Amino acid sequence: MRVSSYITKLWREVFGQESLEPEHAQTQISPDWIRARVHAALAEETFQAKGDEMEQQPSWSSTLLSPPSPVNVEPMVGLPAGGGMNVENRFKEQRSEDCAPHLLVGWRSDPGLERRHKPNEDSLFAARGTRLERAQSQDFGLFIVADGMGGHAFGQEAGHLAIQTMIEWVLPRMAKGYAPDKIACREVLILGVQAANRELYRRNKEQGTQMGTTVNAVLILEGTAFIANVGDSRTYLYREASGLRKVTRDHSLVAYLVESGIIQPDDIYRHPQRNRIYRSLGSEPFIPVDAFIEPLQPGDTLILCSDGLWEMVRDLRMQEIVRQAPVPSQASHMLVDAALQEGGTDNVSVIVVRVTEPERCGGESGLQLLVKPETVEIPHPFPRELKRSL
Repeated sequence: MRVSSYITKLWREVFGQESLEPEHAQTQISPDWIRARVHAALAEETFQAKGDEMEQQPSWSSTLLSPPSPVNVEPMVGLPAGGGMNVENRFKEQRSEDCAPHLLVGWRSDPGLERRHKPNEDSLFAARGTRLERAQSQDFGLFIVADGMGGHAFGQEAGHLAIQTMIEWVLPRMAKGYAPDKIACREVLILGVQAANRELYRRNKEQGTQMGTTVNAVLILEGTAFIANVGDSRTYLYREASGLRKVTRDHSLVAYLVESGIIQPDDIYRHPQRNRIYRSLGSEPFIPVDAFIEPLQPGDTLILCSDGLWEMVRDLRMQEIVRQAPVPSQASHMLVDAALQEGGTDNVSVIVVRVTEPERCGGESGLQLLVKPETVEIPHPFPRELKRSL
């Protein structure tokens, strides 16, 4: 539907009450409501214009890109074998012997105390690398947290499928020198989320399922973080001078109630409907995606997490942990422990990324895989003769 036709239809809905949809019959029509609907239509038209490009994306080999220096991965502590994810839980940073990474990364996921013997529906992906852009090396990193829904098996499948689709869209473009500016980087991340949504929606239609997932993705390129969010998984930015700040906006009922002044911010932690979200991947053929651009400084720390963490660990406690932890892997371990100590009622997952001063490694491109779901395969976008891990 063209935007002009959509606005005409919307105008009739608002001012012609006989055509108002039942689901909106009890909704107070406001300028904000109209603006949100029109913005969604504009975004949908932009996305549809990109459809041909998305359908023509290259079919990359599914061969796993293995770095020359081994990446240490081991089963998650407390997760039964075959839980779907390998993570590193030791207090150390992964780096090669000849080059300190620009991004130090820690991660951890736990099924939670109340779901200890059920599949973990949270999924994590983390990779960092270098790419060549005009004969210059650029550091980048891609980090994703997905919190699946639709029953344990379907929730896990939804998270894995979303990550698989997103990395097939984003990583080849990073390797080929795509997205050289901020607008293009933001676009490639948004379109990656939209591609994941379309794939989940298609799978639901084919299988008659109702699986879905949140997605919180961060692409870091040359000192800038590009963030895309759907659902209630969050990204925080910690900077020593200003403390911890939530970057993303939750697409949940309680967040809407807080924004409307109906409940107080602290009420979200005990509200009976705090887990209800109104936007997720897989439920509609098109969804709006929130996007943010954050300039980064050396010493900054990004925290990506599922709601199982932030519902258990308040922001001030999270800030204290990140400030005290000497390295991101210890911070991730401490954050999950804090959530478990507070009850651990849900799956708990976090990725912690600390920005350091870059140290150039020469004119080569490469990718270092840090963590991924077991069923996810890495596309092979980097030239074989240039493969190298950071």
